[in-house]
Amino acid sequence: MSQKRGNMIENIIVGVIVALVIIAGVVAWWFENHGEDIQNPDEKKLQDKK
Repeated sequence: MSQKRGNMIENIIVGVIVALVIIAGVVAWWFENHGEDIQNPDEKKLQDKK
């Protein structure tokens, strides 16, 4: 019984990690495509110096 329970917890942890990786990938992709709209003031300062 306890082994089955440990497996279930493992599956949940793996699922959460996979979900976080997917979300992180989507967020990174979104920022690559829409990042120009929302730029950090610091980033803009760096670009002005160039």
